[in-house]
Amino acid sequence: MSEPMQDSTMVYDPDMDPTDGYEAYFIVEQASGETLDSIAGTDGVRRVERFYSGRDAAVAFLRAPDFLELADLIGMLRNLLAGGDCCSKADVAVPLRFAVSPNPGPLYPSHWLAKPPVRALVRVRAKAGLAGAVLSAAEQIPHPPFLGGAIVAGSYDLLLEFGWDSFDAAAKALLGQVNTLPGVLWTETSLALAGP
Repeated sequence: MSEPMQDSTMVYDPDMDPTDGYEAYFIVEQASGETLDSIAGTDGVRRVERFYSGRDAAVAFLRAPDFLELADLIGMLRNLLAGGDCCSKADVAVPLRFAVSPNPGPLYPSHWLAKPPVRALVRVRAKAGLAGAVLSAAEQIPHPPFLGGAIVAGSYDLLLEFGWDSFDAAAKALLGQVNTLPGVLWTETSLALAGP
């Protein structure tokens, strides 16, 4: 096994390199804690982040060795939501291209072992043809706070992950850096607190 990539505060998990599998981001609009726990305990679900802001309850980061297994996992989780909570819905996106940084390297959303206390997952709709430019601009934000990003196939164009040591630092960066990236039509930001 290769050594984790590191900078002064973050450690990248090399066992979660998506180049040997397929990933999806399964954003849950509404669900009970019990349903979210069931999702978290499902094979193929790497991690579930519960949000404390925004319209959605959580995001599950999915991974499967091939695309058909990923599609089956998504279908199973949709059925779990349909059978459990009233009116639960999921918005699914599949990454097409990941962010890259010279140091520490690939920046895949949610692949960091250590998480800053305050994190933001930002869904971005880019102007036509500018998703790559938005991702390139995000890659210029220092790491951290920029933890990862991807251009996706879904109801939005990009998923960007950021992390900070405090809410005040998050608010300043979200207003001053993230929401002003060139080529952005709109953003939808959900905040999460550090957890397992």
